[in-house]
Parts: sequence; structure tokens; C-alpha cells
Amino acid sequence: RDLDPSLVASEDRRTTFLRASLARVKLPGRMFLVGNTIARPLVRNREGAHMRLLWLAVGDLRNVLCTLREVGSADVYLNDASAHVMARNLVMLRLVATGHEATAVAAWCDAFLAPADRRRVDEALADVSSSSESRWRFADGQSRRLVEDVLRRWARFDLGSDEVRKRRSAALGSVFSSEEEEKNKGFGHARAGASERWRATGVVTHDDETTKCTLPNPLLFVVSNDSDSEERFVFAEAEGPFGAFETSNFRAEWFALFRGALPKIRDLVVSVRDCSRPGCVKNTFRFDAVDASNVADYVGLLNVLLVARPLLKKAAGFLRTEHVLTVASSLRDLLRVEYPYDAPGFRRVLSAVGLRPQKVDAPDLESSSSEKILRVDWSASFRPLKLTTAEFRVMAAQLLERVPALPLNVDMVRRGPRAAVEDSYAFPKSTISTVVEILVVSRRHKAAFGVLDAILVDAQKELRKTPLLRNCLVQLRVDVAARPRALGTLAPRLGFRRRGTFPLAWFRARIEAWNVDLKKSSRPDLFEPALAVALVKNDGVLGVLLEHQGANLWQKLGNGDVVNAAFAFVVAKASASQLQLLDKVRFDPSTNDLEIALPADRRLDGDFLAFRYVVLLDVLTYAALSKPLELGHFRRSASERKVTLLQ
Repeated sequence: RDLDPSLVASEDRRTTFLRASLARVKLPGRMFLVGNTIARPLVRNREGAHMRLLWLAVGDLRNVLCTLREVGSADVYLNDASAHVMARNLVMLRLVATGHEATAVAAWCDAFLAPADRRRVDEALADVSSSSESRWRFADGQSRRLVEDVLRRWARFDLGSDEVRKRRSAALGSVFSSEEEEKNKGFGHARAGASERWRATGVVTHDDETTKCTLPNPLLFVVSNDSDSEERFVFAEAEGPFGAFETSNFRAEWFALFRGALPKIRDLVVSVRDCSRPGCVKNTFRFDAVDASNVADYVGLLNVLLVARPLLKKAAGFLRTEHVLTVASSLRDLLRVEYPYDAPGFRRVLSAVGLRPQKVDAPDLESSSSEKILRVDWSASFRPLKLTTAEFRVMAAQLLERVPALPLNVDMVRRGPRAAVEDSYAFPKSTISTVVEILVVSRRHKAAFGVLDAILVDAQKELRKTPLLRNCLVQLRVDVAARPRALGTLAPRLGFRRRGTFPLAWFRARIEAWNVDLKKSSRPDLFEPALAVALVKNDGVLGVLLEHQGANLWQKLGNGDVVNAAFAFVVAKASASQLQLLDKVRFDPSTNDLEIALPADRRLDGDFLAFRYVVLLDVLTYAALSKPLELGHFRRSASERKVTLLQ
């Protein structure tokens, strides 16, 4: 458990503090503690090989152990954005290492445990959080602190069985309607619902001892702090192990994995990081295979590809992405529904960043199997970019034009996420950061030279006239500023214009929610509020924005069409100096602390930054989530680091 400095992601603190997630920030939605897609290996038939394997969003251990059975030995790197998921995995490993395989399986999915199993789980929690465990290493100190904090809180779990049943019932009822459960159908190719037995009793691994399982399992609870710093235990699993293996004999399936897989691990490294953040894993490490699960469904395919590309071995490394929450059944369909929503355009981006689809495992939609997943393997490509400078600049302009979020239509809102998926709604997953990252990665090509000069200097007047894009210019400049090393190639004129720069910093303030609970999403499963900050010039613009909220958010036109008034009448019509949208935000729902990146010296406020109010928006509907707060209330964050913002 000692910190291994060589595994910490390399960062230039002067220039990359803004390089957080490329994906849109969302309010917390559902958490998946127990995997419910059939366990499958990442590689096959490599029994004599030693491999280096990475799971960017590991979830539970089933796929990892399945893969280990197919190789001779492996160095394994496990990452997940959830400290709860990683803590569960470490507790299971500890239980297996001490000879308690059956307890490990019960702790994986059963809501209630037998007294002996609960005692062993408590012992494992204490051992993992306090002993010098040598079976794994943490990649960084923050990951270790996050995991150990969860372990300590689970060790203090004190809810009674009756209270657990109450919270579990509320969790199950809030996720799926009875109709969805009967059909076992979710969104796109996904299924939903829980097995009757797990839903009724919460216990499926003790065939003849169900009545003896009376003590709650803390490992199925998420632990968090509310604004008053009181611990909250929230039952977080709604589906259970339905569909986790080919058979329902979970004990036998797990025992086979434990016996054949764990001895093959030579080195095990764990981390808790956002896998849509560049540098979440040190890019000097190259992996034979990288698994991204179906994270692309939530954060966007291009964001996953951009993060994983530097991690692949040049010769034979590959990345696997899975796509469940989609109606796409082929690679071409997938590229149409993923940003930038154009298959030929997506392939041009792939060529620019050096990736290509290697293998496609398309689902058989006519199959009787309830599991239909589109899987794509991606590998590095070193083919020359067949774009001229002019064509590359057109590609960059199109990427920028398509990144601003378009709202759901009223029919999708009424019918729910299933309708949005089936109608191929462009979920706002990518950001301005996505575009800038594409350009930065592409700068090795001659065609990329000067592309940001062309956008920020030559086309500045056109940008100010382009609806939506003109309202993202401040964010574009912020993201460009976070990558000054690339300016010599992408923006040679701007990069060497020293007088036109000034420092940038994170600013923080505590906002007040407006008719919404910001601690949790009231719309789970893809409809979690997608966040952006509106910088509003004055009282007049603010009044118009707030006028088109609540009951006035949707308005019927004379022709009978229903439009989103906040978007159609305010955001889409506002000039660059009236309203700006920031999609790089940091938000802590437990405290309502909001952080935005702005010029550090307010005396240097220029044309773009002469704004008075800040409003937190959900760009799925452009509904205001917070009451307006004056920009002057924001103060520098204690941990801010300066970079350069181009004027």
C-alpha cells in the first residue's frame, strides 16, 4: 500500500491545472456497484504471454478475473472514478486472500449477510484500511485517502435491518417502473430490472440459508456527507447480479475465477480517478490492452479515445469500448450518433489523432439473448493525415460549431430517456475542452499549423456572429490558455504576443439551489442535469433568462410547435457580450460550492469578461439550477494555479 511515485500521472502544474475532465460535468446519478452484463475477457488465448492490462472503469472484478484466466501472467492496473467501487474490490480481494471465498461472493451482491459473513467483512474492512497490505499498490496518495475514508465509514455502519429494508425498497422503487421490470428493458440495447429473488429478499448466494442472512451488508451502501457533515448511508444497488454470469450459480462462477486468476497477478496497481481526464494514468506506461467498459455512453466516445490513445502500446495495443445505451448496431451507426454526429467527420478526427477501429463486435438484434452490446476495439494508426490546411481548419470549425449543447425537445422530456436514445438525441457529453484536446493531439500534422490563429484571430468577427458558438468564446480562450505549450504550433501569432496575456485562476463561491436538490439527481439514467455556468451581463439579460424558467420554460408557438423558451429566445439570441456559457466547471453537491476559471486580476477585465451575474444551468433543458449570484462574490480557490489566458 505504499505510495508509488513512479505511477503518479505526470502533470505540469503551471499549465495543466485546468485540464480536468474533457466531458460535461453532471449531477450525481446512479452508481453501479454490482455489474450486470455477462463477464467477458478482454483478451483470449494468451496463456503463455505476460501482459500489461488496464481497466479505466473497472467496476467489479469479474471481467478482470475472466481475462486473467486467458493469459500466462499480468501486470494489472485498476482504475475507477468511484472510491466505493474500488474499496469493494479490495475488500473482496482481502477476503479471498484469507480463505473466505464464499463470504467474498456474498459481500459482492447480497443485501443481508449471515452473522459469520458479516464478522469476516468487518474484519476485512479493518485489515484493508489499517494493515500493510502487499497485494496491491495505490497509484497516488489521493486514491489511497479516498478509498481508506470509505473503508473507515463502512466500518462504522450501524443501520438496523428494518431501516436497511426501508432504504433498499426506496432505492429499488425509484429506478425502474413495473413495466420496465417486466420487460427487463432499459434504454437502447440495455436491459433493466432485477431477478425476482434478489428483489424480494436481497439474498441470492445462499441457496439453503436465506433465512439466516439477517445482518445488513455495508458494501452495498454509498457513504457521503451532507451539508451539515452528518454521515449518510444510501442504498446504492438497484439491479443486483441479474445477468452477471452465463448462469445464476454465482458461487460456482466466482470460485472458478478465484482459483484460476488471482495467482497470475504479478503486480496490481489501483487508482481512483476520472477516466475522462487526460493524464488519469501516467502516459509513459503503455498497455497491451485497455478496457473502458461502456463509459463512452456517459462521457462521450471521443473523450474516452483521446484519454486512452497515449496509453496503448504502439505495435499491438488496443482499447475496447462498449456501447449499451444506444440504438446503434454497427460502427457506422455509432459514429453517426456520437459527437460530432457525422460518420465521415468522425473518421477524419480519428485520422488526425492517430486511431482506427480494429475490430467490431456487433450485437445480433435478432438473437433471443437479452444482452446486446456493441463492442469496438481501437488501435493506434500512423497513417499520414490526408487533409490540407484548409480542410483541417474546416474540420476544426465544424467541431466547434457542433459542441454547444442543444436542449431536449418536449416530447423527449415527457417520454423519458428511452425516447431520447431511440431518437438519437445529441446528449451533451463533449465540451470545448474536447475540441481543443483534438487540436492539441493533432498538432504533429502540418495541416494543424496555425489553426487556432485562424479561429481566434482571422475568424474572430465571424465567431461573434455565429449563434451559440459566440456564447462559448470565453470558454474557448480558457481551454486554449491551459495548453500554452501547443500555442507555438497551433497559434504562433497568439502564442508569441506577450502583451496580450494575463493570468487565469479558479474562483469559488457557494451557490443557493433554485427549486432543485443539487445533492442528488432527480432524473437518473442519462437525464442527470448536465451542468454549465451562464455568465450574464446585466439585470436586463438576467431578467429575460429568468422570465423563461419554470412554467414558462416551454412555450407553444402559433404553428403549434412547443419550444424551449430559455434556449430559443435567450441563449440562441444573446450576443457574445450579453451571455457566455462555461462548460469547464467544478461543483461539489455536498456543499454547493461552485468553481469557475476566470482571469486572476479583475482589473484586466475586458470585453468578454464584463459580466455581473453567474447562474448554474442544466443544458439538457436550459433550466436554472441556482439563484443568480454576483460574479463579485467569487473568490480565488485556495488551490488555484496560474496559467495564461489569451486576450
